[in-house]
Amino acid sequence: MPEDRVIGTVLAILGVAMTAYSMTIPAPFASSGDLGPAVLPQLLGILMTILGLLLALRKPRTQPGEATEESLPADEQVVRIAAPSRNRQILLGVALVAFIALFDKLGFTLSAVLFLMATMALLGPFTRAHLMRAGGLSLSVALALGYILNGLLGLTIPGVWIG
Repeated sequence: MPEDRVIGTVLAILGVAMTAYSMTIPAPFASSGDLGPAVLPQLLGILMTILGLLLALRKPRTQPGEATEESLPADEQVVRIAAPSRNRQILLGVALVAFIALFDKLGFTLSAVLFLMATMALLGPFTRAHLMRAGGLSLSVALALGYILNGLLGLTIPGVWIG
């Protein structure tokens, strides 16, 4: 629980900093009714601040001397997932750098599919069924996100297949 408080505090501070910095972004077409480029970072900063504070200030579920996790019903027990091995952590970092490097060459959709699939493969078991699900989910998420960003919000992102 103490690490939750530290992480929550750091997220809240980053959220405040992000909100404050995004208020300095100029709005080039403010008179045209366009919200401008600062709205999304401001909303994300406010959301990060709120969620960080909730994480830092939440009360622990059990007090010392109360029921332990083993005595709780199955739906209230916390499932702890082991952290990925050091090699997988390094490969996750390599996948992120590759996504950034390949974004201009391959475009959004293809680079996002490759990044998401690599991330899901590294964080899950290496079974055929998991890799098939990871591929399908990666493609679905990349296409949906591309459609939302390009088709609905009108953002020009290179290499979006739908939108």
